[in-house]
Amino acid sequence: TELTPSPELFQVRFGVPTDSVLTRVRRRWAEANCVHRLDEETSGVMVFATNLASTRSFSEAFRERRVEKCYEALVQAAAEDADALPDAGEFRQSMRPLEGFGEARQIVAEDGKRAVTRYEVVERRDKALRLRLWPETGRTHQIRVHCAHAGYPIVGDTLYGPVSADGGLCLHARRIKFEHPTTKEECAYECHAPF
Repeated sequence: TELTPSPELFQVRFGVPTDSVLTRVRRRWAEANCVHRLDEETSGVMVFATNLASTRSFSEAFRERRVEKCYEALVQAAAEDADALPDAGEFRQSMRPLEGFGEARQIVAEDGKRAVTRYEVVERRDKALRLRLWPETGRTHQIRVHCAHAGYPIVGDTLYGPVSADGGLCLHARRIKFEHPTTKEECAYECHAPF
């Protein structure tokens, strides 16, 4: 189902607000849990398990990296750097939380946890690039940190980049593919980026 109301509806936090996509899903499936949630400003595909057994199955699939996630981002590039990024590659920088910020802010650090994001340039503009990104690991803010560290901050990322955009953060969960926890069929869901 596609929903387009205010961004607050899509926030799934540890405390459940009065009205959110999770509370609406739980009206139909009381045991539902969000198994693929997004950063507050990120748009795109979310996945919910309808019962506890499915939640456990999804948790195992994510831990074992059997879920394929594809994101799309619009990143800023200085005019002279727009052609410098190879058409495809990967970012391999370890990450850890910035001291004093908990998980709220991450940094690239040699003593951090392994983090890998594959990317492909799908469009080159004068001062921006459109990237498709596949995080192989699932660190907090991984794509945002990797892009900023490479010198290509995501447009609208006020946490890791200097760029602001009227439309907010230009990071979108474009596609997710996984094995259904009950039927074992391959499932894939896609939602095109709004930017």
